[in-house]
Amino acid sequence: MKLFDLHADIGYAVWKRKKAGCKNILSSFYTDQWKKGDIKAVCMASYFDGHQNWEQMMEMVELLVEEIAVCPQVTLVTNAKDIHLEDDQIYAILSIEGMCGIHDHVEDRLDWLYEKGVRLGSLCWNEKNALACGVKGGKGGLTELGIRAVQHMEQIGMRIDVSHANEETFWDIYAHTTGCLIASHSNAAALCPNPRNLTQRQIEAIAQRNGLIGIVAAAPFVHPIRSNQNFAHLIRHLEWMCSNAGFDHVGFGFDFMQYYDGVLDDVKGLENPEQAKNLSLWLQEHALYKKTAFENAARILSF
Repeated sequence: MKLFDLHADIGYAVWKRKKAGCKNILSSFYTDQWKKGDIKAVCMASYFDGHQNWEQMMEMVELLVEEIAVCPQVTLVTNAKDIHLEDDQIYAILSIEGMCGIHDHVEDRLDWLYEKGVRLGSLCWNEKNALACGVKGGKGGLTELGIRAVQHMEQIGMRIDVSHANEETFWDIYAHTTGCLIASHSNAAALCPNPRNLTQRQIEAIAQRNGLIGIVAAAPFVHPIRSNQNFAHLIRHLEWMCSNAGFDHVGFGFDFMQYYDGVLDDVKGLENPEQAKNLSLWLQEHALYKKTAFENAARILSF
């Protein structure tokens, strides 16, 4: 069964390896793992933690676009309708995790990202910036610039990602937009009370907006106890989320930590893209959850 990964920090991984002098990065490090793991489509995120300026944001996005262009196994698309399940390609959709480099010219800079192919974006990572406030940024929601940003994103057709937003920012986004919202990589706070996970009200709000929640395989968001940060407890989040949001509103945003060399926050049994095969096999045996593998994400990212 083919999988759609709503969040992978490939832009950051490419940028880091380019700086180390690597070439053919996607082919050398990732494409074989995606294929072995039945991952057909990937939202490839350029990740910014709050310290980057606009020029650094542009650099990472451009490096990722260039890397995809020279990788014969990967095809960049801007519409999930252009993904062909029957071929042997991996499909990439560009996303942005954090827009800390945008302090002015909001519409123009969002237009630049859109022209490069970005179709999914979050305003902040965990920090507070000129647009919004993340889960570790203290109090505060959308700024006036942030309101302009989310409204322009809706206007041009760029999905808004609410993962990493604090609750005030989440509800400000909800109040100032009308379309679907995506939490690309978040689990249920009811099962794991991490501030990055979603409350019941947030889950219901995303479902009401015909949005999507990506179950995340980063260990701290699966269970607070390390010995329980495993595949079985990740499946509990999937089952719980489908029961509370509905089967049409759940997918996967794995956020595999291997894209950060040396960082070990893995879920046992789902530690890397290749091990996504374990999930593919589980979904084949549990047809009730079939839509979560690929169909829901493809629908939401079809424009």
